[in-house]
Amino acid sequence: MKRLFMALLAAIFVCGLTSCSGERGVGNDPDNEIDAAAEAEKTVSPCFALETSNVENDIWTSDRLAAFDSLVYYIGSDSSKYYVNCFDCKTDADMELLSSADKLYCDVSVDLDGVVYILAASANEDGNYEVIILDTLGNTVESYPFGKLSTADEWLPSQLEVYGGKLFIIGSEQLVTAEIESEIKVLQTMQVQSGAKLARTHDGEILLAYNEGTEYRIDAYSPLAEKLSPAKSVVFNMPFTDMSGGVAWDAYLSSSNALFGYRFDTKEFKKLFSWNGIGIIQGSVAEAGEKLVCAGRIAYDKPSPLLVLAPIEVSEDDSGVIRFATTDPNGIDFRVQEAIRAWNGTHPDCPIEIVDYSVYGGENSTLSAAKLMADIVAGNMPDIYDFSMSSVDTIPSSAQLARRGLLENLYPYIDSDPELARSDFIPGIINSLEINGGLYEVVPAFSVVTTFASSSAVGSEENWTYDALNSVVESSDFFDTVFDKHHDRMWLLGNIVDASGKKLVDWSAGKCYFESDYFRNVLETVKQMPETGAQMESAVLSDEVSTSTGLLYYINANDVWMASTAPQAFFEDYCFPGLPEIGSAVYPLLSYGISAYSANKDMCWQFLRQFLTEEYKMKFFISPRLDGLREQIDSTWEGFGDIRQYHPYGLEAMNKLADIIIDADTVVRHDAQIWQVVHAAAGAYFAGDQSVEDTMKQIQSRVSIYLAEQYG
Repeated sequence: MKRLFMALLAAIFVCGLTSCSGERGVGNDPDNEIDAAAEAEKTVSPCFALETSNVENDIWTSDRLAAFDSLVYYIGSDSSKYYVNCFDCKTDADMELLSSADKLYCDVSVDLDGVVYILAASANEDGNYEVIILDTLGNTVESYPFGKLSTADEWLPSQLEVYGGKLFIIGSEQLVTAEIESEIKVLQTMQVQSGAKLARTHDGEILLAYNEGTEYRIDAYSPLAEKLSPAKSVVFNMPFTDMSGGVAWDAYLSSSNALFGYRFDTKEFKKLFSWNGIGIIQGSVAEAGEKLVCAGRIAYDKPSPLLVLAPIEVSEDDSGVIRFATTDPNGIDFRVQEAIRAWNGTHPDCPIEIVDYSVYGGENSTLSAAKLMADIVAGNMPDIYDFSMSSVDTIPSSAQLARRGLLENLYPYIDSDPELARSDFIPGIINSLEINGGLYEVVPAFSVVTTFASSSAVGSEENWTYDALNSVVESSDFFDTVFDKHHDRMWLLGNIVDASGKKLVDWSAGKCYFESDYFRNVLETVKQMPETGAQMESAVLSDEVSTSTGLLYYINANDVWMASTAPQAFFEDYCFPGLPEIGSAVYPLLSYGISAYSANKDMCWQFLRQFLTEEYKMKFFISPRLDGLREQIDSTWEGFGDIRQYHPYGLEAMNKLADIIIDADTVVRHDAQIWQVVHAAAGAYFAGDQSVEDTMKQIQSRVSIYLAEQYG
């Protein structure tokens, strides 16, 4: 039965998603291609652990480090000066070598004999650069000023490497090699890719690395060659953000999620650790003896001059690792990232490893979802799924997975939790998230989708129909359209479809209702909107806004202040009628589910439950907790002080908003495949190429087939 189930999943999920393929290669040599994406997906026990250093200052470090034996040279700055410092990993001693208020230190490099070279620029003058040389004791030996070394119109040197006194300098999109005699003499100039990174291996090879679309290429050059030409190259099938040279590994490669090592001689490529796994926000590294020194941070709002990583014994047993699947690691909320790092610091036997499926997507985002589903079919399931807004187009929906029995019902966990109860949460949110009576996602933060309008125009009537609203427009000398004209018709249609809930798609039943009077009214009303809208950047009263002739103003707000004060910029008297026949809806900004097949369900719940506790109720803009919503309103109102005089009805407005949030019984659910169908058919209708009846019939047929395949 399990084999049959998995086979059916394979047919439904993988074949139902679009894919693309293409050829790639370097010099038509497949041996030079590394499957980095497969290595990135691995959950590994970290080879290093964060070690507390005695460096205590307020310097913000750059990502350019240089190491010699146990010494690490780094560049930093504070509010008044720029610095070049030297940190000794053996003694934890940190020594300031240079500091200046008017000189910017761009990069630092150490030759094989320990002599230090610093690339510097005047902070006050353009084109005034120099290379400063320090001896092994940190004393300044000489300074060699130079102007423009390149023929490029704008050449701003930013990176420096050195070998045997020979300089390799990147500026803008050119690499300049030079030597120092009585002055800096240019030997060769070579065009390089924008954003290229420069490094040097332990044996002196110069590495040039750059992204090529979804690939990452490293070219290795002999520093002794008269003319630069790649001696060898390697290509990885995923991009990286940073590269540095070393001894144990020729190249250390950093992604947004993890640090990797690569050797040219053996072509070995290995994931060393994930950043969150060791409690660090992504950084760059330098190898100093057995240790790694990282220019990274452990908190977003605090400087960290250097972080020392010590090697640890690697465990081959990863059964206790919690795999956190996402298609956008950069989109993981910083509060959640901090929670992951804190968890990993206190749960070394059950760390959370972020698995980044975006590396498989490239320009075709559906490939990310296809790879995830392929892993699920193969039994390689993650423990936690990230369904947050940032991943909504590139990951299977919670409804899709829940209906397939792939997500854990969280109600039993809430019911047995001594600190939580269903009554703690806004009823509409909990109820609207249910799939067949179960709750399959934790939603720590959400926004509210609604509309506001002049109360004198729409009155106090609730549950407005499109017919009624169109009648108001037709009988008015002021209003031209039901919705404001600051959004184009396709944008508006997409948001209405997503917010329509069971009026269009019943996710629990796996049925759709696009051949309905409701959807006909949606299409006919939206068709009245402009093909391109004048998007509002802010809710500020202006001539453009004050002369707008839309009856309803669409708003999607993730904080109570913005949502409640925006209407006051438009109307003296206002209300929140919501979307016609729907009212207001909630939009999950952050959403996480637990795999039904996880071996660590209880630990997953222990991690996720914290976002539902009283401790977290004030950490997100709009909390799902009833007590948190009212407390946020009071705190927000009090926190704005003198600003309150410009919004005398602000507190009243926020409480109005709270009422509609509490009453909301619809959740915004976006499905990329459904939207593709709606977008194509509606586009033909808006262009006048087909009738509204044919449009509705076409959408109903195609979405029905899709739901039967994916949700049946």
